[in-house]
Order: sequence, then structure tokens, then C-alpha cells
Amino acid sequence: MEYICPQCNEIKNCNYICSKCGGIMEDKGRVQEYYGPYSADAPIEDNGNSCTHVFLCNKCNFMERNNVKKVII
Repeated sequence: MEYICPQCNEIKNCNYICSKCGGIMEDKGRVQEYYGPYSADAPIEDNGNSCTHVFLCNKCNFMERNNVKKVII
């Protein structure tokens, strides 16, 4: 058995509501992908139980990190 991120693997989309304006937060990928131009190719760094993603509000452009709980496959 293996733990995987349902958001990264497009198994399930997590919907978040913006804490600033109530808009819908859109997933912009793993936090690690924002470190540099080649960071998306680096091995995935996470805490084992969750995967940290950056979400952007489609209304006010507020960005926040959210931990997406991994699932067992």
C-alpha cells in the first residue's frame, strides 16, 4: 500500500473557500513547484501524511497554502 496525494493525481479535487472574500480557491500546484524553474522536476518533499498545495482565490487573488490529506491506494 502506498500513500498518494489525490489532488496531484487528479483522483479528487479539494475545494476551498477564500477566508478573505468567500470566493473559490483554485489549486495552483504543490508548494515545491514555486521554489524555482526546475523545482517541479525535483523529488517530492512532503511530510508523509499530506501534500502542501498553493491555492489562489479566483475573486481577490489571495494565495494560501493548504495541506491535502493523502489517501491509500
